[in-house]
Formats: sequence, structure tokens, C-alpha cells
Amino acid sequence: MSRIKNIVFDIGNVLMSWDPEWIYKTLFARDDYHEHPISSIVGGSVWKELDKGTIELGEAIEQLALENETYRSDIDLFIRQAPYYIKPMEDSVSLAIKYQEMGFQI
Repeated sequence: MSRIKNIVFDIGNVLMSWDPEWIYKTLFARDDYHEHPISSIVGGSVWKELDKGTIELGEAIEQLALENETYRSDIDLFIRQAPYYIKPMEDSVSLAIKYQEMGFQI
């Protein structure tokens, strides 16, 4: 019988909060997230490249803005500011720390 050695936690909405609609509403004080191009940018191909670190922030903004020129300043603001709105989910972080203290690899 094998013993569990490793525990994997997802980052988004497990260890760290991630709610792009809330971030959008907070930044722009508007309720039109689902009609705004930002809603389709989040999770899109350029976003995924940025998330993986295979594209630089400025290059990602430029690519996205070229596709949505009217919203260039919104896209720039959202992408640059979103990381400041991502916060640890304390219960999950505490659990990860507890498991690590018990000797599991996290």
C-alpha cells in the first residue's frame, strides 16, 4: 500500500482569489463585464501565454489592444492592475501549510 507524499493545490480560486468580473467592476465601476472585450480576453490565447510566462506583459497588452483598439486603455489598466486584486484564500493557505508541516510535499 503506497503512502501519499504529495498534495497539489490549484492556484486560482483555491489558494488565491480570482474573480475577473469583480476586478473589472472594481476598476471601472461598471456592470457591463460580459459585454466588454475584457471578458473574452480573460482565458484567451494571449492571456494563457501571459499566464505561462511565454509572453511579456507589454507584448500581451499590445497584441490584445491591436485586436480591440477602442478599449486599449481599459485592457492596459485591467491587465496591469488585476494582480493587485488577487488575494490569498486564508483557509486554503492554512490547510496547505498544515499539510506541509505534516511532511507532505506541496
